Amino acid sequence: MLPFNPGGHSAYQNHVLNLFLEYYPNPDSLPISTWTIIDHFWHLDLSQVDEQMKCKYSIFDPEPRLPSCLLRSMLVSLEFKVISYTDWSAQLKINPLYAILSGFSPGDTPGVGTFYDFINRLWGSDSDLPIFPLLNCASMHDSHGFLRNWFTMKAFLPDYNISKVLLDSAHDAMPIYKYFKRNNIIPFIDLNEKRGINLKYKNDFEIGKDGIPVCLQGLKMKLDGVKVKRSRSKFRCPLADRKNGCTCPNPCSDSKYGRTVHLQNKDNPSLINIPSRDSDEWKNEYNNRTSSKDVTNVKRLITNTKTATTVLQETSIAVFIAS
Repeated sequence: MLPFNPGGHSAYQNHVLNLFLEYYPNPDSLPISTWTIIDHFWHLDLSQVDEQMKCKYSIFDPEPRLPSCLLRSMLVSLEFKVISYTDWSAQLKINPLYAILSGFSPGDTPGVGTFYDFINRLWGSDSDLPIFPLLNCASMHDSHGFLRNWFTMKAFLPDYNISKVLLDSAHDAMPIYKYFKRNNIIPFIDLNEKRGINLKYKNDFEIGKDGIPVCLQGLKMKLDGVKVKRSRSKFRCPLADRKNGCTCPNPCSDSKYGRTVHLQNKDNPSLINIPSRDSDEWKNEYNNRTSSKDVTNVKRLITNTKTATTVLQETSIAVFIAS
């Protein structure tokens, strides 16, 4: 069977209201911090996930758990700082609040295998749905939130291999580049121009705001090859080619081919990126940044849902997405 949720988010709210009063007749027994979490999920509409995920199920399958409930349950587990699906599955069985907030009934909760099955379906989804969503306080800097989210995800999904990471300029920090380098991960990170970009490279050429060397005439040089194993990129004179030579009125090299510059990634991993920021590979990857990783306001949650409370408008959500 396919996921079917005709009641949408209202059905979830009715579910929470009915079961909550049954299991918690004295609401004052819960701390304020728990009420904050309850308020978040009361307003967070994930019902569109059920429709978007239909293509990943078969009409011949047994009736599935609603994808919106499984995704919500993953979020709830993070709010309550349970970082293992095995532990979370056990907690769902013994803690009615966790089950109710997820959208399940106490005594009828999914096992750990159901969560991993859901993750596999997300990996194979064409809908750009989040693989690993995590709520953060909006006051937390994006780079700090990323580190928390990244290592939490690694704890949850230790066997998942990440080969590329696409991040915005808030993550343009040397320790982040060095970490990815050590772990053989290719970073696609926008440069933070507020820090000032232009600098002398080996006391000769400047590197521009996009990480590309600028010749002595102020022209952006052309990429002329990359040696990935040596983490080195080669750039050449923008006014020269092998057929016609250099047409610059003030050439900076006697070579017919014009001046060349080799950039070593190790000299400045932030500015000197492989692939280079003016390459087609970089542009194609970075144009898809929002479908690989984004830190966005909950108002623009991946499912295009909208929230109605000030509390949620002041909350950020970090999502890792399979593309």
